[in-house]
Amino acid sequence: MAAAVILSGGQSSRFGSEKSRAQFGNTTLLERAITAASALTEEVLVIGPWAPEGTNYVVEPERFGGPVGALAFALTQVSAEQVLVLAGDHPLLQPRLLAELIRLCTEGDSVAVVPVTENGPQPLVACYDHSVLSDAEQMLRQGERSMRGLLSRIATQYMSEQEWRTFDAHGWSFLDVDTPSDLAELLRLVPSGFEP
Repeated sequence: MAAAVILSGGQSSRFGSEKSRAQFGNTTLLERAITAASALTEEVLVIGPWAPEGTNYVVEPERFGGPVGALAFALTQVSAEQVLVLAGDHPLLQPRLLAELIRLCTEGDSVAVVPVTENGPQPLVACYDHSVLSDAEQMLRQGERSMRGLLSRIATQYMSEQEWRTFDAHGWSFLDVDTPSDLAELLRLVPSGFEP
């Protein structure tokens, strides 16, 4: 069974406050991501300063060190062979897409399955084999912190837009919140096809 880690330890500098606690409908941004992951995995771990009651969380030793550092630390905290890695500021994650990422990572020959949108690879809506830890740690020792750099070093299966739209027709899963206006825009979109 796969595990899920939710990266929620960023500085939220553009948001102006701790965005993981921002309300989205009747819940928070972080709780939305937890709910999506919990439907598919037995273990959910938040990498960040808090989590709602019933969800484990841990603060990484080097906060704000970037996603490669957060990914490496997350992989040391779980034992599952496949790990769904999600950003905590994506409130519209689609379980069907997440389930397919896990399936491809479990059954395929690649150690990472990463969707690609018009904005490029989406490494924080992706699934990784636990073995990626050694590559991430090696990069960090070399002073490299680019997620795209990591993906170029490992056997990555990129999921094309045509493929992922089968499981997330509107691309909801890739919409993130960086600013209060982003949050307002997503809340405006929700009534057109997604229940909060």
